[in-house]
Amino acid sequence: MLNAVELAQYVESAKQFYGALEELETALGATRFLAGDFVTEADAALYVTLVRFDLLYSCYLGPVKYRVQDLKNVSDYLKDLYQIPAFAHHTDFAAIIRQGRIAGEEDGFRASTHYDLALPKIDLDAQWKVSTERAYLSSDPTHPIYLGNNRRFDIDPTWYDLGAESPKKEEKETPPSCGCFCG
Repeated sequence: MLNAVELAQYVESAKQFYGALEELETALGATRFLAGDFVTEADAALYVTLVRFDLLYSCYLGPVKYRVQDLKNVSDYLKDLYQIPAFAHHTDFAAIIRQGRIAGEEDGFRASTHYDLALPKIDLDAQWKVSTERAYLSSDPTHPIYLGNNRRFDIDPTWYDLGAESPKKEEKETPPSCGCFCG
């Protein structure tokens, strides 16, 4: 939509974009992630784009048909991904908002725009760090990341706090490689 030169091009690309969002809304009503029960590369790629739509991209589009947060399944899907520490730790809402500023502007001021005056004051982390109740869509709701060989990635909410270090694994004593328990 942003590269449309004529109004007809803009209207056509807007129809395609919002049509795809509507299809995504329907599909995410039946599955937890794009490819089923586990997060895939496609989820990560889509997350990076959609997390920026309401905060950044929509300010360049002019009037939008609806925001991503107005689509319940899509919004909850993004928040579900945000519960995974790797997504939350690498989502910097303030940096996304700063990307929309024009070079040379005074920090935080662009006359009467929602994007520079209101968004920086909203605690987006608190709004995104909420339970979405989407786990029931998965056959393995406690393990959203599949590592292969029947291993799962556990989300341990007891250590999760932005800025927290990853949990340290306790090292176990390993028996000698000879197998005779001589150690």
